[in-house]
This record gives sequence, C-alpha cells and structure tokens, in this order.
Amino acid sequence: MDEPTRIQVCGLIAGIIASDQEVVTEEAGLLLRIRQRFGLSKGASVPTITNHDEAVATLQAFPDDVQKETLRLLIQAAAIDGEIAPEERSFLDVIAKKLKVGSDELDKRVARELALPRAKPIGPDTSSDDDD
Repeated sequence: MDEPTRIQVCGLIAGIIASDQEVVTEEAGLLLRIRQRFGLSKGASVPTITNHDEAVATLQAFPDDVQKETLRLLIQAAAIDGEIAPEERSFLDVIAKKLKVGSDELDKRVARELALPRAKPIGPDTSSDDDD
C-alpha cells in the first residue's frame, strides 16, 4: 500500500470515528496506532472523510485487498469503544454494500469485533463489592 493510499485509509478511519460527533480515548488511540503502523509521521495531514459518497469514491479507488483490509479496520474502529453508534453503523452499511458484503455478514463481523476483550480504563475501582 503506497503512502497516499495509507493516508486515505486513515482518513476513512478518522471519518467513522468522527461520525457520531464523539471521539473517545480508545478511538483516538486506535487511529494513532494505525498511523504508526502505516509509517505516517505525526505531522502528516490526514483529511477526515465523513461524507458517505466521498467514502465510497475513495474506497473504489483501492485494490480489492486494500478494500477488504479497510472494511476490517473500519469495523475495528467503530467497535473499539465497545458499542456501535447509529452513525458508525450507517457508515459501515454504506461501505459494506459497496463491497458486496451483506448485512448478515456485516452483523457477524461487527459482533465478533464487539466480543473481543477490551482494556479497562486505568483509575480507581468504582465498583461496590461490599463483602464486609
């Protein structure tokens, strides 16, 4: 994958993360890790692609293997906080439809991603186990 494509993939990931107007720590961390994995510098400009038509047009320019990897990363980004916001699901639906991935298959992929264990936030334990 060349650098312009890696930047566009990151733009799609940033788009799905921003689609619900709320960026949580886990989402920002995932995008940072992907940027690092792709070898993008911290200063590299990554345009956020939130418009569905633009997202589809961007995706269509990718080779098949990059399209599949992008969908996998988008599902991971949408699920990283343990839930799929309606706006994130809408984004995924548009992309999956373009890739001819049916809604049942998309549901399975999303469910698998959501079932993965997530790291617990660091901080004081706020659970109340009153075993006294």
